[in-house]
Amino acid sequence: MHSRKQRWRLLALAAALIASMASTSARTSVVFSDVEASYHAGDPEHLKQTIDGRNESATGWSVEGHFNSPQSAIFTTKDPIEADLIELSLCFMSGRPHAAFADFALSYTTDAIPSQTGNWEPLPLLNYSATSCELSATPDNRLTAKEVSYVVTGMIPDDIYRISTRLLGKAATGFRIDVYPVLRVMRPADGPVMAWASTGDFMLTEFRVEIMSTSTNVALGASATATHPLHETKFPTVSSTMMAATTLTDGWPSTLAHPAKGVPVKDFYFEIDLGEQRKLDHLGLRQRGDHYSLDRFSKMRIKLYDQDPKSGATPIWETLNRPDGSYPPQGAVDILRASDGQGDFNGRYIRISSENSRPQSPMLAEVEAYETRTAELVAVIADGEILTTDSNPHIPPGVQRLGFQFKIPQTGKPYDRLYRWRSSDGNKSWHTSNTLLLEIPCPPAGDFQLELQAAHSDGTWDASVLKLPLTVQARFTQTPTFLWLIGSVTLLVGALSARYFSRLKIKRLEAQTALEAERSRIARNMHDDVGARLAQLTVLQDVFTLEHELPTAANTDLAALTSYTREAMSALDEAVWTVNPRNDTLPALAAYLIQNIDAYLSPLGITYRIDSPNEWANIPLQAGTRHEVALAFKESLQNIVKHAAASEVAVTLRHTDGQFIIRVADNGCGFPDESVGPGQDGLLNMRQRLQSIHGSCDWLPNKNGGTIVEMKLPLS
Repeated sequence: MHSRKQRWRLLALAAALIASMASTSARTSVVFSDVEASYHAGDPEHLKQTIDGRNESATGWSVEGHFNSPQSAIFTTKDPIEADLIELSLCFMSGRPHAAFADFALSYTTDAIPSQTGNWEPLPLLNYSATSCELSATPDNRLTAKEVSYVVTGMIPDDIYRISTRLLGKAATGFRIDVYPVLRVMRPADGPVMAWASTGDFMLTEFRVEIMSTSTNVALGASATATHPLHETKFPTVSSTMMAATTLTDGWPSTLAHPAKGVPVKDFYFEIDLGEQRKLDHLGLRQRGDHYSLDRFSKMRIKLYDQDPKSGATPIWETLNRPDGSYPPQGAVDILRASDGQGDFNGRYIRISSENSRPQSPMLAEVEAYETRTAELVAVIADGEILTTDSNPHIPPGVQRLGFQFKIPQTGKPYDRLYRWRSSDGNKSWHTSNTLLLEIPCPPAGDFQLELQAAHSDGTWDASVLKLPLTVQARFTQTPTFLWLIGSVTLLVGALSARYFSRLKIKRLEAQTALEAERSRIARNMHDDVGARLAQLTVLQDVFTLEHELPTAANTDLAALTSYTREAMSALDEAVWTVNPRNDTLPALAAYLIQNIDAYLSPLGITYRIDSPNEWANIPLQAGTRHEVALAFKESLQNIVKHAAASEVAVTLRHTDGQFIIRVADNGCGFPDESVGPGQDGLLNMRQRLQSIHGSCDWLPNKNGGTIVEMKLPLS
């Protein structure tokens, strides 16, 4: 099982690597690994110079003296190349005048090892040009250079042949040049020659192949014709050149075609043969690249045929583009889709005419046709295991990573992106990819849909969308049955727990009620019994003082006893207040603190100011908590009375941000710098009391003199 999984992983990896090669540069130079010739007159290293990437050289491929039979050279690519449109450059830049092929042919092979006796197919000649001579094609797919006479101009007429061709989807492994002998006409020679140079020999200094485009444009390089002569261009330094209808499908936006002067617009049309029936996604009509006569672009009639129109067939789709007479700016492209016309948007032949009153219409730079590109699912890979692909793949439970291997069988592979995709789960935005192996995290259990939309090389997205429904199977622990069981058990446990905690709460409430009742009884007994006895004792002491003549020492002692009794009554009142559960609230605590302010400060004539809300939130407090707060507050007042020598005191009580805040400020002498001294123990006791109930106590100098003590108690 392990080895099988490894094989699938390797297969998936190989597919990903192959897919990653799908995008290649639209203008990429092909690298060659070797070159061989049927005959070479120079050093073998000179032959290697034809693939070194340098155009100019004094040496290269030459067949000096061997002119009586055809000669050939084979150029082997480092890696197989796939492209729709390529350009071959044959450089003859040795400084020898006219040392270029006079008659030659080009072919390619897909053999694993290219050889002289291998399988070679001719390359179709789409466009060809030369810098110093005139090239023409023969019926047998060869190119010939027009014989030239020798003219002294002070310049060396080096030459470069450029040929545009197509590989038709084949993976080429090698290219071949066959050079044929010719006979001179202008200056007869004793025998055949290979070039129009005085020596009759050529010198190929560089052979270069560039991938021009992996376009999805199926009209690229297609046959194009016109019913009437096209415009003839004239330049001062060269002979006149007539426009060619094939410029509409040559892939070059800089070329254009339109009828010659005097051609009736109503009788003229271009016709493009796509080579086979195509289901189209859109057409692209490109305006010329400069600003001349742009209005000839308007009112073009486009017709699609599935049979040769010359046979009398009727169009299966038709439209009139820009019937209002408008036209796009220079270099712009009009995109036409099925909805822009009437009929079935497919066919083999495209006929373009004009209903424009402007002479020499229609005029275009390029006609592009893009067939429908729809991705197809090849395999679904779940954690390295390839699954059976059907209309609705089912993903097993527990899968972490999903891979989808696709293919797009239609022509072309755009450079920077092959398609865009999105999933119905999570983020539904589009994501682009340039590989045919898509890997994503496995979505949660359930149904979801993956959508793919193929890209075209002109930057548009195909109108068709691959919609792939998938089902991620859930683990048993995620199934409705399991969830129902869990829910049932949870409800049962919840009901039992609720019953248990309800009873527990009732018992706690009963215990708390009983405790509060006991505290109330104790407070009542202390107040009614002990308090009454202390009050009676105080009265008896006062009466005894009034009714009996006592020595001075006895009166002093009796007065002290009376004072102690009153202090005991005050302590008893405080204990009763602490024990009584009716005081277990924030309003009761605030009222008690305010009462103590008056009791401490008024007898000493100290002026005080209280800043407190009229109403307090009825927040419950534990008896121990309010007891500690009350003692700490009394300690702060006691410090003022004993040590501050203050004449004014300001007390602020607040409930804010979940805290009960007490701020006591005086105008006394402040605290000494020493860590020990009068009042220091009391301050530390205050801080410890507040910390024991999770509060805080801080003191700092008052800006007006004296001290500020701030106590904070969290009420959560």
